Amino acid sequence: RALDDLENGSIDPDDLAALPPGMDSFYLDAFERRFARAGRDYAPAGDLLGVLALAKEPLPAATLAEILGQPASALQAVRRLLPDFIRLRGDLWAFDHFSLAEWLTGLDDDGFARAGDYAIDADASMERFRIWALRRIDDGTVHESAYLVRHLAAHLIDNDERQRVFARLL
Repeated sequence: RALDDLENGSIDPDDLAALPPGMDSFYLDAFERRFARAGRDYAPAGDLLGVLALAKEPLPAATLAEILGQPASALQAVRRLLPDFIRLRGDLWAFDHFSLAEWLTGLDDDGFARAGDYAIDADASMERFRIWALRRIDDGTVHESAYLVRHLAAHLIDNDERQRVFARLL
């Protein structure tokens, strides 16, 4: 990570000695530089990162935009702030390393969010997936999403909802 930041000019060689130890500290420093210290609103990035953190597999930009109810251009603006954390694999968006999802969603030994102010709202992200899935079911296009064909059950609230949805679909 430090070498990537050196290469892209995010940090100077003189900054290497001052880098905090561990990935949690590295992530926090990187996010602080891109958001708090730069005076940027984290909310749009947090929404996108939340969906990516809970996705069961990489997603295309069009699907992310549909889930978030935002134009793809808004997602691209967020990705421009985090190109070293959000990678494109073909046309699919994913974190470049699973440790970012762990940092954004995890708790430390004291029960506090590891990511501090940058922690994602997992419940809100899960609800975004659920609403998107239910909308696709209602408009009869759920089968057109390969992602939902594979992972629909994971994005429904509970067994009762799963039973109702799958009874309707079958």
